[in-house]
Amino acid sequence: TLGETVSLAVLHNGYVQFPISIEGRRPVKVSPRVAVSVPAKMSAPGRLLTAHLSDQVLAELLATNTPQDAAIKAQLAELRSSGAIIDRGAIESDVVAVCRVVKNSQGDVLGAIEVLVPQYRAKIEQLAPIVEEAATSLSTALGSIQKRTLSHLVEQNVERSASAPTKPLV
Repeated sequence: TLGETVSLAVLHNGYVQFPISIEGRRPVKVSPRVAVSVPAKMSAPGRLLTAHLSDQVLAELLATNTPQDAAIKAQLAELRSSGAIIDRGAIESDVVAVCRVVKNSQGDVLGAIEVLVPQYRAKIEQLAPIVEEAATSLSTALGSIQKRTLSHLVEQNVERSASAPTKPLV
């Protein structure tokens, strides 16, 4: 129903891989990411999934103090509590990523659903509930129940985009 590019992202050895990606149907779209592997700290789903690693593993990964490390550290509590990220043009200019974690029956984070939209038509307040519903449905199918929503991130994003629409949130 979205018509946008949707992917399942998983974390593997410091990289995000996209085992499933569905290309958007609109004339202007973000390319699908099937068989793509990118450094985790360099993508929205990668930063979200990295934040959900154990404290010990996370400390090792963020020891280099790069700008990406600082961004993850600065929003670690929010990424962990919300299980979501909204990213405007931080990695790919003119692209908005809306991501939500997917959990298994033990509550462990398995991956994330990512929706990619050209920035000019990204309506976060419409996208966020759809991404949340998809992640919740997949998590529920895997035996988990999502407890938080993206609503507070949507409110923050609307406020931030009004003042600086291309400023990355993470």
